[in-house]
Amino acid sequence: MINTTVLAKALTGLFAENQQIQAQRSGKGKSIVSDDKNSVYAVVSLKRIPQFIRMKPYIIKLPKPFSPVEESKVCFICRDKDFDKLNALPKDKIAPISGFVSVSTIRDKTQKFQARRTLRDKYDVFLCDDSIVPMLPKLLGKTFFDSKKFPIPVKLPAKVSAGYLRAQADRVIKGEYFRPNHGDTHSLKVGTADMAVDQIVENVQSAVNGIVQAFMNVEDKKKLLHGLPDSEEQAQRKMKKAWQSLVRVVSVKLSRSKAIPVFYSSIKADDKLIKLAGPQKIEPKIKKQKMDLAHKLAMAVKASCFTLEISGEKLFLR
Repeated sequence: MINTTVLAKALTGLFAENQQIQAQRSGKGKSIVSDDKNSVYAVVSLKRIPQFIRMKPYIIKLPKPFSPVEESKVCFICRDKDFDKLNALPKDKIAPISGFVSVSTIRDKTQKFQARRTLRDKYDVFLCDDSIVPMLPKLLGKTFFDSKKFPIPVKLPAKVSAGYLRAQADRVIKGEYFRPNHGDTHSLKVGTADMAVDQIVENVQSAVNGIVQAFMNVEDKKKLLHGLPDSEEQAQRKMKKAWQSLVRVVSVKLSRSKAIPVFYSSIKADDKLIKLAGPQKIEPKIKKQKMDLAHKLAMAVKASCFTLEISGEKLFLR
């Protein structure tokens, strides 16, 4: 869907501009922009605002993950009654999960803002039991939202195994979670500035396809994701149709740079979402209405002593 040559040129230009900015800042004695500010984002503008927004984030798998599984620290927030059971699992079999925190611990020890920041900075990714999601915003505060480290909900089965937890952690680290907003523009982190351009190109294509799948028709999404009777050719046709009906513009940007568009949707004459026709001239029907009114009045006063006279734009009874 996206021209890879255009995308590669846009990323090369972004990286060159970013290097110039860093060189200027280092020459003036200012601190160089941190790695977090060098993140690359794919920005997708839709043709319409989605009517339904799912609160649970989508996990979009990226072919070139930028967070190494071995170096990532994952914290799992669980219910109080599950803490002892989860904490007893062998640590080497649940890696990269390096710690468990119960709800009561967060409630008692993270009441102050500094304690919440300490917990946030200690781990790279947070997972949680999906049954405790409604109480987490009040317990964790806005610091987790601002840093985009809000816990990702995971459904725990009745009997939790070490392999299941490790698979869930790997799935989150190797992908990127996408939480839709209530507007028509959505963004997703697809890499960092120190990655190769070819790797980010692959991630951008996968990320945009994942965002399109999130807003696709429910039945088409099930067939596309689970491989129900549709063949690969039919799946590609449905994905192309979803692109044409949903995507308006795709852009790439750094954290503090302008967005460079790399894809524009083709605008058709019969597109109901984008209307290029100017204001239509409305023919006045005042004269016709006046003639109809005059005819009705003439029939009403035909047998009476009154006469009907039309003078200019006014009607008189004499």
